[in-house]
Amino acid sequence: MDRKIKVLPPQLVQKIAAGEVIERPASVVKELMDNSIDAGARRIRVEVRGGGRELIRVRDDGEGMEGEDAILAFKRYATSKISSPDDLWSISTLGFRGEALPSIAAVSQVLLVTKQRGSLSGTSVEAIGGEVREVKEVGAPEGTSVTVRNLFFNTPVRRKFLKSLSAEYRQIIDLLYNYLFAYPGLCLQYLQDGREVFSYSQAQGKGERVKEIWGARFGNQVLPLFHQEEDLRIEGFISSPKASRPSGRHQRFFVNGRAITSKLLSHSLLQGYGNLLLPGNYPVAVVFLEVNPKLVDVNVHPTKREVKFSEGGWVHDTLAQAVKATLGRGAHISSPQRESRVEEAVASYLNRRMTQVSLPLTRKEREQPPAGEESGKELHIEFWQVHNLYILTETKGGVLIMDQHAAHERVLYERALRNLRGERATGQRLLFPQTIELSQVEFSLWEEHQEDFKMLGFELRPFGGQALLIEAVPAGVKGEGGELVKGILDQLMEEGRPQGRDEFAKSYACRGAIKSGDKLTPPEMSNLFDSLFATKTPYFCPHGRPTVIKLSLEELNRRFGR
Repeated sequence: MDRKIKVLPPQLVQKIAAGEVIERPASVVKELMDNSIDAGARRIRVEVRGGGRELIRVRDDGEGMEGEDAILAFKRYATSKISSPDDLWSISTLGFRGEALPSIAAVSQVLLVTKQRGSLSGTSVEAIGGEVREVKEVGAPEGTSVTVRNLFFNTPVRRKFLKSLSAEYRQIIDLLYNYLFAYPGLCLQYLQDGREVFSYSQAQGKGERVKEIWGARFGNQVLPLFHQEEDLRIEGFISSPKASRPSGRHQRFFVNGRAITSKLLSHSLLQGYGNLLLPGNYPVAVVFLEVNPKLVDVNVHPTKREVKFSEGGWVHDTLAQAVKATLGRGAHISSPQRESRVEEAVASYLNRRMTQVSLPLTRKEREQPPAGEESGKELHIEFWQVHNLYILTETKGGVLIMDQHAAHERVLYERALRNLRGERATGQRLLFPQTIELSQVEFSLWEEHQEDFKMLGFELRPFGGQALLIEAVPAGVKGEGGELVKGILDQLMEEGRPQGRDEFAKSYACRGAIKSGDKLTPPEMSNLFDSLFATKTPYFCPHGRPTVIKLSLEELNRRFGR
């Protein structure tokens, strides 16, 4: 009888288990970095080639291992971090020593060279596809070096689904920044395809490290966060409301030195700001929580990027109160003007009940005099701006209402597509060129898309380190050049790697468009109407929202009971 249920062979089990931990090259770097930190390393060198597919090497000056431990490190479930079930509920290390190596070795070719402090010689262990092939005694410096080659060589489907080299590199760089934030005493060097990308020496503290990574200009706009009580210590840095960003990707949370993603902590942070942020804006923050290990479970996710608090409500409320208290101590903080919720609710109600119809007047029709008027008499069209958000104009049969941001988005989007397809725009040169500091991830993304920026009319060039000099910006965009460039990069990173010109054009249009709250002159309003109706698809923004709606006289009469 042919059984339906079968026991999988060990090699296949190893590959499945490895897939839970090793998702991409950054996963390998994370596991090896965790082991280096747990081993007491003070200096770590990370080298990556071919986006991590070809080579990943992590060298540290930690305590190292003796020969038998080095061999056992390749055995599944072999660890130096726990010895009893109770230890699972009081884990204070980043990983289980040796836990990562079997998963990595199952899908690559690994060479481990390690030497315990005080030993006369070291040990070399080579493993391929999960099998230890060679063990020998070697001369080596104190510490551990792990070289991973040909990642996913025996799981081609997984290798096929890796992203581009630049996307994989950005993941690794962003990951390494977590260790720099969490361990300011760490010296970390990172090399990419033989070129040094950055090298950080020991910092005096977390505040100095924040300024090193984010730049002094932004680092001076953050406020120190601190709160301590039994079983919980909170420290870190949060931005003032005026330094908020249009996405939440500039928030980093750490629990007991481990970088995590947490909806609970993100919500707590926002709640602490209350109504100090405009809609759609997010604070920048680096928050470190030291929690009694017995109150946090780090094993709810295979890669440990999520944790579970046994008293999540208490952690949430305590962080929110700490943030609120920190902002309250900032004398320079004031609540920005907010749009009236009543008007927004009324507008939303009316929009839902209106039936979208064809626009009553085209640009050509507006230029023609109404019946009964002399053809030589100029037709005057007036525009009114409501709450610096909508633009109204009278038509033959009612009122036309435009969303100024959505409309300008459509104009910029179609113009950007033409530019990116070869119709290069002429930039508007700045009277005073501007310098902006980018993170390594942002700079890498700019390098990938610098030709796209040129086609839109930007003139940007490197200005030392990760700085860019802005000499020209596209004509007709709103906002300050540096914020525009950073905003485009932010959105590209938020949405993942852009899929061609369309996503780049959308990001540019969203960040460069007139914003809600921008005051427009009558000529600017008139020009926006004309520009919108000259586009190929004037009725919707690139994201699918309507740009204009019509409110007819019949609808008005009906509402007023006429």
